[in-house]
Amino acid sequence: MAPLNRKLARDILHRWMQVLAIALVMSCGVSTIVAAVGAYRSLSETRDAFYERYRFGTVFATATKAPRGLQHSLSGIEGVSAVELRVVKSIVIDVEGMAEPAGGVAISLPSGRDAAVNGLYLRSGRWPDPERSEIAVLESFALANSIV
Repeated sequence: MAPLNRKLARDILHRWMQVLAIALVMSCGVSTIVAAVGAYRSLSETRDAFYERYRFGTVFATATKAPRGLQHSLSGIEGVSAVELRVVKSIVIDVEGMAEPAGGVAISLPSGRDAAVNGLYLRSGRWPDPERSEIAVLESFALANSIV
């Protein structure tokens, strides 16, 4: 054994508690990094699965007027997997029991089919009937205003 290696072994034996403390701190750091990377991957996979399941759009555009023929033209663009034309309008909703009318955004739903882009998740109740003046509201709004 070389003299420097003997000195190193002797120093480690004399300072074994310091060596143990350093090893514990390093193992805590490594375990923290492993946990953080695992949580990041899990959140990324969950987000990706949610976006895929409900066909969340990645590009949005607004237009004052958009004829139905535009949907076919947009679908032909390379890289576009789905196009959904919708009417979006700011609205005021009178809700019984509220001191002031509620503001909201009305977004049209495709009739008789599921949306090709930005599908909705219905937690309770039923889909609005296109023959009647009905709307779907956020669960948080319904609970806050005792609509359910």
